[in-house]
Amino acid sequence: MNKIQKHIAVMLSMVMLCTVVLPNAVYASELGSESLIINNERTKVNTDVVYVDDEEGNIVPVEITETIYYNGNSGIVPMDFSPKAKVGERRTYTVKISNEAMGVPSLVGGTLSLAAKKKAVKILAKAIAKKIGSSFIPGLNFVSWALGAAAFANAVSGKAGISVTVGLKYTRTYLHKEGYHVYGWSPTSLSVRRY
Repeated sequence: MNKIQKHIAVMLSMVMLCTVVLPNAVYASELGSESLIINNERTKVNTDVVYVDDEEGNIVPVEITETIYYNGNSGIVPMDFSPKAKVGERRTYTVKISNEAMGVPSLVGGTLSLAAKKKAVKILAKAIAKKIGSSFIPGLNFVSWALGAAAFANAVSGKAGISVTVGLKYTRTYLHKEGYHVYGWSPTSLSVRRY
């Protein structure tokens, strides 16, 4: 290899190095604290209507909005919303339950009865389970947890129903008696409003 070929090889190496290193350095220098938050946590929102059994033999339509939060630590990447979740991943589900689905007449004033509230929570659990699949772990106390975790909307006069938002986190639980881990979505937060 002569002297000119060596210089050309060195120049090509420098150009290749610059094309790899410089764009990353420029991009990193332009990131402020606000863009770090935006880039580290993004969301995907999807709204569907699912049909669930209201435990009285009726199939009722329920509108459910799924919000998936993903960042560098989650199993989801921006271009591929994989169904595989990682421990610690978060999602929220907003479910609109009509007064008719809860067994409450549309424009009657007053408060929701305990039976109507329990029915609403059961419809909520079924709608989320239908959206997520078998990995939803509502637990045996989901109804009492949901009823106790938020002040369920009492005044229903003039409103079409309630909108319930449940926060979920993908968790790993060790079952000591059986000796193995169980993975699934566990509820972490709950809020209720009228719509």
